[in-house]
Amino acid sequence: RSVQPLQLEEWDHLRIAIREKPLSDDEKPKVQVMLKVDGDRLIAFYPESKEGLLYNYDYFFPDDATQVDVFQTIGMELVELIMHGYSACCLGYGPAATGKTHTFFGSDQEPGLIQLTTKELLTRIENAPQNLQFTVSLNYWEMSNNDIRDALSLDNTANLQVRREKKTGNTTIPGLTEVPITSWTELDDYIMHGNINRIKLSEQRGARWHGFVRLNITTEDSDRPNQITYSSLLFGHLKGPDRVGQKGAIGEVLRHGSAINQSITILGSAILQAGELRRRKLAQAGNTAELSGMQNKIPEMSESLFTESKLTQILTGPLSGSVATVMLATVSTLDYHETTDTLENLQNAQQITTSLKRNTQVTAAGLVWKQLKAAEAKLPETGLALGHPLTEIEEMVCRLQEQYTSLLTGSVPQEEGAARASEIEKLPTAKSTDTRHHQRW
Repeated sequence: RSVQPLQLEEWDHLRIAIREKPLSDDEKPKVQVMLKVDGDRLIAFYPESKEGLLYNYDYFFPDDATQVDVFQTIGMELVELIMHGYSACCLGYGPAATGKTHTFFGSDQEPGLIQLTTKELLTRIENAPQNLQFTVSLNYWEMSNNDIRDALSLDNTANLQVRREKKTGNTTIPGLTEVPITSWTELDDYIMHGNINRIKLSEQRGARWHGFVRLNITTEDSDRPNQITYSSLLFGHLKGPDRVGQKGAIGEVLRHGSAINQSITILGSAILQAGELRRRKLAQAGNTAELSGMQNKIPEMSESLFTESKLTQILTGPLSGSVATVMLATVSTLDYHETTDTLENLQNAQQITTSLKRNTQVTAAGLVWKQLKAAEAKLPETGLALGHPLTEIEEMVCRLQEQYTSLLTGSVPQEEGAARASEIEKLPTAKSTDTRHHQRW
């Protein structure tokens, strides 16, 4: 599909996608629920019924949709968001055995959404204009409710915590393996390595956990050397509820299964509260201006609703409305109650409004530039006579000019430049406007 321009105004809410699992010929007579599109609504009904339940949705993939169909509809939009400096997320949701793993990870014959999307992204980065420089890294981990394991390193058995990074505003996991990515082949190898490790871990504990693949992208623009943009592309493969009671699970298997179920319950509760907060706050807006201002504030207001578990903390950005998010649910028409429960939960998620912002930070060069402009503003209107010693403020301007040039040419690393700029800023400045010792050039 040709690249479509980004329509940012259309990303005003968390988007919902539904994929219907294909059935074999033997399974088709056992269908319990039919799904039918009626305009902008999805109807779910018993095969013998003429009436059904109505649901809102953004994308629907019937049972004959291909992996490429999903990628061209969702993956391409995620790539476009990243290339414009925004963070994006796609969460796989739905009951077990409905096709989430196939949709996200695919097979050798049919690559999944993760492979197709990341390959397109890295191709776009490789062909980007010369003024743009990208740095890409990968994290891959799995988690239940409050336990996190590093999928890229089985040796990493630390009690990993979730932190909010002040510099970028991103939610991070300190101590998690992060590897630089320079090609899609390299990325694909790392993901395969992580998949193998996850299989080993699930066999050891007798239970599968939620899986997360995240690309961290740093964008620098030589035409705008004073700023740097941080974004991320997150894929979340959420495990469906585990019927530990029906299976007669005991011991560790029961503990892990219960933790997964608890995590899904807490997540659903946080989503419901976020939707209710949105409705309550928007109802308080008295006019259009207040409504617009409130919509921009809701993501930050919602963040406190996602602190109850490590899983919800990780999803603070995607589910509070500050990150462009698609919740991609897979359903099977073989189970009426599981399918309708899933569709009902998605209605709550779709109520979450979004207010997207680029995470752009001032670089060390930008910091020096601001200090340079501030120092130049303090220079007296008249200059010193030739040969006269420089004043303190003029010496500071010279040092800042040299520092700024060094940062732009790369002769001084950004980190070292930031430290030097901080030291220069501490130097005394001339505040007097006395010009008795100055004369015009």
